[in-house]
Amino acid sequence: MKLIQCPLCGNNDQEPRLVKNGYQIVSCRGCHLFFVNPQPEEGELFCFYQQHQQLYLQQYPRKEIAKRREARRELRRIERLLGRGWISVFDIGCGCGFFLQEAVARGMNARGVDLAQSEVQYARDHFGVAAESANFLDSSYNPGETFDVITMFDVIEHWPDPVAGLVKCHSLLKDSGYLIVGTPDVSSAGKYLVEWEDWKPPEHLFYFSHETLIKMAEKAGFRYRGDFWRVPWRKRIKAVFQADFSEHER
Repeated sequence: MKLIQCPLCGNNDQEPRLVKNGYQIVSCRGCHLFFVNPQPEEGELFCFYQQHQQLYLQQYPRKEIAKRREARRELRRIERLLGRGWISVFDIGCGCGFFLQEAVARGMNARGVDLAQSEVQYARDHFGVAAESANFLDSSYNPGETFDVITMFDVIEHWPDPVAGLVKCHSLLKDSGYLIVGTPDVSSAGKYLVEWEDWKPPEHLFYFSHETLIKMAEKAGFRYRGDFWRVPWRKRIKAVFQADFSEHER
């Protein structure tokens, strides 16, 4: 386990908020970002995901109908941003490939990456999509091209270094390309903070509000362009960012 400063504002002044699954969750007194601190080491995270990989594979295909419906909804929104046609899409955390297959069916050039080998194999075997198994955050990993759109739904909260991940996304986008991020909204917990269902360490390491997600994306060189939706009863964030190359050159 290792103690970290707040990756958003660099503050070391953190308030312990709760303990879940043996991990302490704090909030930064400077910017109000919630995160696990101390953080698990890389080896501990690797063991956790290896142990849970088969369980994910068993559960994920059962959600296929809902996942496909959601994918079609997200893809229609992407088309409203860029128009229909040959759009290059890179899906981080592509899982079993439902989003990728729906994107290809709409005429898009779609690729994806996921840490879970078994899910990537499922995506290849069942749908023939361009999915690969790798850790996106590894410095050695490079998809070898740039994209019009990068999507990552339920991913950023897993990353031990979300700023580095966002900077890498920025480097893989074409000029004025879009990044679409979906993540649980910690502010939806309200006064029932301890009972919030998305406290899931060590699987979830960071917990964003709308404001902290925007600030973190801006720190990585993005401009906030609005939400796919934002209504009071939603417990999730679906934010759209655009790569700004005025200060962050590739």
